Amino acid sequence: MGSKGWWFALVALAVLAGMHWVLWRGFARALPERRAWRIALGGALVLLAALVALNFGVARRLGEAWPRGLALGTWLWFAFVFYAVLGFGALALVRGGRRLLAGRSLPDRSLTERSGTAANGTDAARTDAPESAPNPDRRALLARTAAASVGIGSAVIVGAGFRRTLTEPETPEIELPLANLPRELVGLRVVQITDLHLAPLFGADECALTVERVNRLKPDLVVLTGDIVDAPVHALRHAAAPLAGLRARHGVLFVTGNHEYYCGAEEWLAEFRRLGMRTLVNERVSIGDAGASLDVVGLPDEWAGRHAEAIGPDVERALSGRDPQRALLALVHRPKQAREVVRAGAGAAVCGHTHGGQMWPFHGLVHLVQPYITGLQREGDGLVYVSRGAGFWGPPVRVLAPPELPCFVLTRSATLRV
Repeated sequence: MGSKGWWFALVALAVLAGMHWVLWRGFARALPERRAWRIALGGALVLLAALVALNFGVARRLGEAWPRGLALGTWLWFAFVFYAVLGFGALALVRGGRRLLAGRSLPDRSLTERSGTAANGTDAARTDAPESAPNPDRRALLARTAAASVGIGSAVIVGAGFRRTLTEPETPEIELPLANLPRELVGLRVVQITDLHLAPLFGADECALTVERVNRLKPDLVVLTGDIVDAPVHALRHAAAPLAGLRARHGVLFVTGNHEYYCGAEEWLAEFRRLGMRTLVNERVSIGDAGASLDVVGLPDEWAGRHAEAIGPDVERALSGRDPQRALLALVHRPKQAREVVRAGAGAAVCGHTHGGQMWPFHGLVHLVQPYITGLQREGDGLVYVSRGAGFWGPPVRVLAPPELPCFVLTRSATLRV
């Protein structure tokens, strides 16, 4: 691990510790006034935080060998912590706002004292009523109510989000107009798979089910736009094996995401080729036949350039020598890359990476680094589609960001409203 990796690990651990400290503060106030209760709560939270850190650090290396039950429990706990921290944070803002408003509504004590002195000729401070002391029983009741509300609310959100990941992904059928598309290719069906994140919680069974769902859509072309895996080949070969069952008249194309470079991209590129895919690294291929065809260009994720400059994304290289009169569809991983390649001349680009935010309100944070979060977006004379992905990363929880397997129907029409 390089120096940047260590810094990232230290920051992540600090954030994880801070989140659990917020939980301790919020729930400890609701406990009986006994030191043993608070020590027990603190010890349990320390253990759970350590399990989350261990799961995050080790599961990526072990893949399916990491215990599935342990991965499920720790990731669901992390999701609960996330929403509980948001809940306690919201309560703190409400309390702070009430105190601010109460402070502004208090009368000016100096004016009261002066008027009292003038009227009675005595020190008005003697006539002031003492402030009522806070009722400890009421404070304890409020603390317990707040803790119960946050705990129950967080559990309900996580439960609903977990249930959403277990249901069938949405399969929207999206009309995708391409300039200069041959009439013979109008109606060509392209199904996108992205962000599966094969790992202990998304293994061979889930992968096989995804392949079955894709084949059910009767695609002419299947495209995989990265972050398919989350562990090295030796740890996930069994989980990825069902991908060999993808069926499409014009085959299966693949471009890398950032997570492939965390776990051996070169080995995974070779493995995907063995599974029958064509991998595109700054390459352009023709889809169709001599009578009618279109170009599809694929670029690697920007993380590729951090591993070796020669394999980094290069739009100019990928598009060099192309006939501008031919329809061009681009495959990339990130919305930023999709925007770049569309501006360079692609009629449309499909990508993933954002998960649609996955767990609200991450949508706002994602939007700070990516121009688009989800759905079909117009970019100049072209289009960008950002898929929410069919899998998940980290917690198996999706809140206001359901999984999807989009099917694009190519057309020459430009009447689509975005």
